[in-house]
Order: sequence, then structure tokens, then C-alpha cells
Amino acid sequence: MKNNKKRPPYKIFLWALGGFVLIIGGLLVGGFFWLSTSLPRTAGEIVLGGINGPVNIVRDNRGVPHISAADQFDAAFALGFVHAQDRLWQMESMRHIGAGRLAEIVGPKGLRIDRFMRTLGIYRLAEAQYATLSLPVRQTLDAYARGVNAWIESHQGTLPIEFIFLWHRPEPWKPADSLVWAKVMGLKLSGNFSDELLRARLAEILGAEQIRQLWPEASGNGRASNAWAVAGKRTLSGKPLLANDPHLGFSAPVIWYLADIKAPGFTAAGATVPGLPFVVLGHNQNIAWGVTNTQSDLQDIFIERQDPNDSSRYLTPEGSEPFKSRHEVIKIKGGGEEIINIRQTRHGPVISDISGLGLKKQVLALSATFLKPGDKTPEAFFKLNRAGNWAEFLDAMKNYQAPQENFVYADRAGNIGFIAPGLVPLRKSGRGRTPQPGWSGEADWTGYVPFDALPRAFNPPSGRTITANNRIIPPGYPYFITDDWAPGYRARRIENLIDAGIQSPASSAAIQNDILSLMVRDLKPLMLEGIAGGGGYEKVLARLRAWDGEMDRNRREPLIFTAWIRELGRAIYADELKGLFPRYWDYRAPFLISVLSRETQWCDDVGTVEKESCGSRLALALDKAMKDLARRFGSNKEKWTWGAAHQARFRHQMFSSVPLLGSPAGLKIAADGGQFTLNRGAGHLANPVNPFEDIHGPGLRAIYDLSDLAASRFMIATGQSGNMLSSHYKDMLEDWRDGKYFAIGKPLPESAPALRLIPG
Repeated sequence: MKNNKKRPPYKIFLWALGGFVLIIGGLLVGGFFWLSTSLPRTAGEIVLGGINGPVNIVRDNRGVPHISAADQFDAAFALGFVHAQDRLWQMESMRHIGAGRLAEIVGPKGLRIDRFMRTLGIYRLAEAQYATLSLPVRQTLDAYARGVNAWIESHQGTLPIEFIFLWHRPEPWKPADSLVWAKVMGLKLSGNFSDELLRARLAEILGAEQIRQLWPEASGNGRASNAWAVAGKRTLSGKPLLANDPHLGFSAPVIWYLADIKAPGFTAAGATVPGLPFVVLGHNQNIAWGVTNTQSDLQDIFIERQDPNDSSRYLTPEGSEPFKSRHEVIKIKGGGEEIINIRQTRHGPVISDISGLGLKKQVLALSATFLKPGDKTPEAFFKLNRAGNWAEFLDAMKNYQAPQENFVYADRAGNIGFIAPGLVPLRKSGRGRTPQPGWSGEADWTGYVPFDALPRAFNPPSGRTITANNRIIPPGYPYFITDDWAPGYRARRIENLIDAGIQSPASSAAIQNDILSLMVRDLKPLMLEGIAGGGGYEKVLARLRAWDGEMDRNRREPLIFTAWIRELGRAIYADELKGLFPRYWDYRAPFLISVLSRETQWCDDVGTVEKESCGSRLALALDKAMKDLARRFGSNKEKWTWGAAHQARFRHQMFSSVPLLGSPAGLKIAADGGQFTLNRGAGHLANPVNPFEDIHGPGLRAIYDLSDLAASRFMIATGQSGNMLSSHYKDMLEDWRDGKYFAIGKPLPESAPALRLIPG
């Protein structure tokens, strides 16, 4: 008998739903396995052209490659290969930014950066630079490029997800793609043209003395890093110690990539940068080195005067000259292009032709050391990687052009020292604080500080050398370098901790991870003593008085105090600065100290008839800070911890604002430290959404004991891989936050994955 009973509708729905879930699940699983083919091959053999002999690449449990090659050029090839394996998207985005070709990848939203980079002509300089380098350096760049291209061509899986999402295929890597990275870093680290423009705009509403007060000496807050070397007479081992933690903006992944490289006659290990064939920070078999930024003023804005009879010309001390001009075509993803006309004067490119960078229709040209031809900086790193003593180290530094940096040195023979190499302009007049007239020649650059006169020290009697972006020149030094030294808080703290006892790798690690803010100890008493009344916040004030100034992520005081500083800035100088206030708004600790102790006139609100005191401004700022914290974090003050607001955030360059991808691609973790601590955790107080987040700090920490360089300790902030599917994308994040380290120079177990590159 036939069963004609029909299935209930809900069962049909469940069957359909189950089938749909299975299909979606299958697609997701299949998609995951397809995307996982973008991960690097780390074992077996690959036959490749472009190398002279076999190369072994063994990776440790952190994903750090240990390269053993038959010659130094094959080692450069292998470094290019592993960089491409782990960080190809980072390299691809970097070279497109440097070349002013970002719009080719991301469309119109990349045009602002492209216009700026094309105007500077950075990639054109990199292409011309290659031909000026020595044969060994060109061979190294060539070999590195072959290694990058070998991975692109031999990789049998899909490319990393960024390429898929943007439907982009990388072009072959070229040596100029490597050289442009140093130019981009020169732009980021070499000066103050944005401050020059800000001071020029402020001059329209403030007097010269007010502007001077806004920038007291040693008030530079932006760029930061720590490095020091200690002589053997002050260490447990009897040999020097060198420590370095460069501070840069955070990203996922960070800029640094660890590697250990060996070839006959060549050994180097430490922090590389994907895109470059050198160890940038690290050690070889004889010396170790670290770097901090000098804070030099290496950029000047010149106001050019157009020829009144011919707008295609401008005036110089020798008469009228034509603007050099060229057209550049910016291709835009999706079709279309933009043609821009770029002008250049004898001082440099005209940046005022870019929207948003002008001053009342004036023609502004940028002079910068990183834009000067004849740059041999790659020679410096090539020689530095191979230097065996102080004399060879200095010989390498003679080639270094931009930006000026403090290179700290130590060697196995027991010597320590530092030098600040790089071009430092000599000016006919002025100190590069504001845009200067270009037509008169009165502030022109006349040359550069001689190499032998650059700041340096070798085996100082103190047995230590310290650089933390602080003033490094003695009184009476005959040349101007900058007025924007960083406040001496970090340098003073390092000095105090080193002088407290005999040093070891463990004590160096403790110094790098120190979270005591000397800025708090300087500014807090002025704020607490100056406030007019408690305003109902007596318990808060008592808590701040008892606080020792440690920027501990588990405490409330760092958050309350930082919020108070933020609102104090608004209360003191927003009225004078008007619409330019957000451009200046920051911690500005040296300025606040001068206001609360000397320049009290800033506390008066110029928009009111009454005369306000600093005490009333402090009370108003505290009240606003407490209300702002309640709005952000709720009324339960137990949850107002520094770590709740001070998250170290590593944004993915491409996916940070993309739904579903932004969260897994970007990384964050509650972190200790603050703007002025050794374990730096800097934020941007003018950010209305996340003013307390940690966006700038030590993406790398390194400690070198010259008694055993193979035991040198390292840690980077995210992980070795830039591939979100890799187990090494974020496996160092917690250890970095917690101040841990690992060695990369010790022998690896036989079970470690080994890849062998065979010449084809």
C-alpha cells in the first residue's frame, strides 16, 4: 500500500536549512583551505634560478628564519625570499606608497598620498640612486630582488588575502623598490615642516613671544626611541652591554622582522625591514649597534616669490629663474587617471600646489636632506653589517645621509661609543622654525655640518652612553642641530637606573620595561598644589597625591591624570589658538610646566571679561576630565583602569576599517607605559574617539651582551608573519606586552622545519 503522507512544512524547512548550512560550511571550509595555501612552505626543497649554491633556511618556533648560504649574495637572495613569504603585502603597500601609486591599488582614496609622494619625487630619487652605488651594494640589491621574485614566481598557492580582496597582482620587485623605503623613513623621521607651517599659521593670530612659549626648548614629543651602551667595568660579564628599543607607529604587522644570517665571512642577526637586504638593527660576529632619532631639524620651508612678469618663473638672489616642471600621471583603480603638474625651485619641490599645504596662496618649496641627490645610505648599512671595529664602524657612517640618527656602538674588544651621522644643514641665518623668504637667499643652506664635527663619543669616562632623543650636544657646540630635543625624562631615568648598580641582560630588560614617568613627578605637584579647591573630587586628588607615577595598566591614577592633562590643555590654550587648537593639542608637558610655574597669563580665558587663574583652570579641567571618563567608561570608577583605555592598537593598513576583516586583522592588548616612560606607550590626545589608546612605542626590543652575542635577546610586538592565517601573525603580542625576550642565535633542534633552496 502506497504511503501518501506528506512531510510537515517545518521538517522541509529544517532539511532545507540543514542543506544550506552544509553548503555554507563547505564553502567556508573550502575557502579556508584555499586561503591557507598562501602560507609559506617551510620544509623540503625548492629548485630556483638566481642563486649560486644551495641555501638552508631553518625556522625556529617563533618563525624566525636562520639562513645559511654559500656566499653573501645568496644570503641576500634568501632574505628576499623569506621576506616575500611572510610579508609580501607589507612590502607591496610600502613600495606603492613610496612610488605614489597607492591609487592603483585602493582607488581614489589613495590620491592624497600619491599627490604628495609624486610631488616629492621620492621614487625618482631612488631609481637614480641605484646607479651611484658601489658594485657590491648593487649586487646585494639585485640578489635580494631576485629572491623576492623567486617566491612570487614559484609559489603554487594563492597570494595573501589582501591581494585577493583588492584583486591585485604584484609586479616583479626592483632594486629601487628597496631604496624607496629609506626615503620614506627619511620623510617620517627627518624634521618639522608641519610644525613650521603650524607656527606660520599661528603667527597670524599670536605674537612671536607667545609662539616661542608654545615651543620651549626640549619639547619635542613625536619621535622617540631608547638606546644605551654600558662598558664592561659596569657589567656582570666584564664585557659591554647594548640595549635598543626604537619607537615607531604601531601597525599589524610591525615594521620589524627578525632574521639570523650566515655566509662565509659574513654573519649578521637582528631586526631587518621587509624590503631591505640588510640587518638594520642588530649585531655581527664582532660588534652590535642600535639607533635612536636625533630629532634634528632637517627640513625647511621656503616662501618663493613668483616673477611678477611671468608666472612660470620665480625670483632668486641672482634674478628670475624658471620653475622646473614635470607632469605625472596617477592611474586610479577602476579606470581613469589624474594628471598633476609638479613644480620645483632651487630649494626643492613646491608643496603648496598640493591642496591643504599652502599658506594664503604663497608658493612654498620644501628643502629636506632626504631629497638631496648623492645619497649613499645603503652603502652605510652594507658596511655596517660587516664592520669589525670602531674605525670600520665610523667608515660606514660616513656614507649615511638621512635622516640623522644616533647610532650606539659596542664591540667584543670592550669598546662602546656613539655617533650621530647624517646631513645636518648649515643655514645663512635663522634656525628653520618658520617658513623663510626664498627670493632673498638670507636663510639658504650653505652646506652641511662636517662629518668629523658631528656629535660622537668613544669610551666615555662614565662607562656609559645614552640616547633617548634628548640633547646630545654640549654647551658651546658650534653648530645648530635642533631646538626640538625630546624632554630629558627618559634619558634621565635610564641614567638613574644604570647608575644604580652593576648591569646585566636582566637589568637591561627591566630598564626597557620601566613604567615610571618622571614627567608625572615633575608636573603632578604643580597641578595638585595649584588647583583651586577640591570641587568635590577630594578623594581623587588624595589618590593622585599618593600615586608614585607608575603608568600601570591595572591602576586608575594614570587614566585620571592623563584625562586631566588632556582637558587642561583645552582649558589653557584653546582660547588663544582658536581653530588651530586641534593641530597643537597634545601632552605638551614642558609648556604646561612653564605655564603653571611662570607663564601664568595663559590661564586667563581671552574670551571672557573676568580674569581666570591657573587654579580655576585646573579645577575646571579636572571636572571636565571626570565627566568625560564617566561618559566613556561608565559611573563605576573601579573599571577606570589605565589598561581599559590604554590599549596598544596595531591597525592593519588596509583592513582596519573593513567590516568583518578589521577586527581579526587588527590587534590590540591592554598595555602599560605612557608618553614619557621608558616602556613608551604614546597616544594622540586630540583624537576625539580614542585619545588614550597606545599607538606609538617599542615595536622591537633588543639586548646585546658582547660576552655572548649568540645569546642576544629580542622581541617584536606582533609576530614574524603578515599573513592573518599564520600562527606567527600575533604569537609575540602578549610576550611583548609582558616584557619577555628570546634568543635567535642559539643552535636549533634537528626537528626545526628546514627549507633548502637548490640552484636550478
